[in-house]
Amino acid sequence: MIKFLGRIVFIVLFLIVTVAGVVIGIDNHQPVSIAFLKLKTPELPLFLWLFMALGIGLFIGVVLASYYGLRAGHQIRKQKKEISVLRTQLTDMPISEPKE
Repeated sequence: MIKFLGRIVFIVLFLIVTVAGVVIGIDNHQPVSIAFLKLKTPELPLFLWLFMALGIGLFIGVVLASYYGLRAGHQIRKQKKEISVLRTQLTDMPISEPKE
């Protein structure tokens, strides 16, 4: 049931973003140039600049999420190995009788 609701939410959000993108594209077709530190870009429609910024942001987000996901996976594997070694040491440890 939760999987189904998750899909519904994903589809609704996807449709909202798609419709917003189409509206932005229709309403912002005027060519603009971006100036930054005496550098000027060629004139392109505003919606192209917005979508390029969105695309770059998504790419950076995916790269960073992948990096941190791989890093976390490496740490988990390292900790599982350490746990295994410690369990082995614990089971091999001699049991001493309590002193009275």
